[in-house]
Amino acid sequence: MNDLWKQSRLTLYRDIALSTLIGVGVALFCVAAINNRAIAQTITTWHLENAVPLLGFSDVVGAIVTDFRGMDTIIEITVFSVAALGVLTLLAKPSPGGVIPKRISAARPSPRLRIFKLGAAPDEPVDVQHAQDDEGEDLAFESHFSTPLTRTIAQLVLPFAIIVALSQLFYGGEAPGDGFTAGVISGLGVTLWYVVFGYRESQRRLGWLKPRYLIGAGLILVIVNAASPMLSGLAFAAHVNFDQIHLPADLHLSTTFLYETGIFLTVLGCTSTVMEAITYPKEIEPL
Repeated sequence: MNDLWKQSRLTLYRDIALSTLIGVGVALFCVAAINNRAIAQTITTWHLENAVPLLGFSDVVGAIVTDFRGMDTIIEITVFSVAALGVLTLLAKPSPGGVIPKRISAARPSPRLRIFKLGAAPDEPVDVQHAQDDEGEDLAFESHFSTPLTRTIAQLVLPFAIIVALSQLFYGGEAPGDGFTAGVISGLGVTLWYVVFGYRESQRRLGWLKPRYLIGAGLILVIVNAASPMLSGLAFAAHVNFDQIHLPADLHLSTTFLYETGIFLTVLGCTSTVMEAITYPKEIEPL
């Protein structure tokens, strides 16, 4: 027993020594490689050196997205918009043959919804026709994720998500953040509402949110903003500062800010459209 214990200890000490030796060797090799590597003059260096002089942007990523590679961004958000509308078409279109069943038994509800008649017994079957039964009584549609806790959290998250998104949008030129980030953050807040409240209640409460209008408005704003400098003899998507317009809270109005706003609207609209399509109760009524 003692010999086995001694052998185990020796094996442990050996493993510790070998792992320490290898770890120290790899660390020294990495430090030597970093200290002796050549400094290459790449396009990254040019962007770092010209973001502030040419655009007044300390956020180099934002300068690349909205100016140096602005045309790429226009193509990207256009593709994103088409993809979102494609998801909406595929997931929310009528059943094959164009026939939508008028009544569906509540014994086979959608996996995303609980369908029941207000005041009815829990096991009582209900026929659904456009959210009303044969007597015209309203039917309730409730998400499986809907609990008092999740509903409270969702209602708190959305306004904070919008506030954070606006801060990312307004100060994207001087700090990390851009229209993409702002759109995704606010879109996640909307997504939480669809997951917790379900399609019908989210549509009722978020009636001010028109995803497809946001997509159109964002694309139009981006294209018009990129083309407008040509009226003054400048290049397409040229950067223009409107320094004569003074805004509060140290905000700066420029074509880049309008560009970021268009990206924000497009990404928020696309995210909301996808969630609307995913949670849409296709079994109940056509789009």
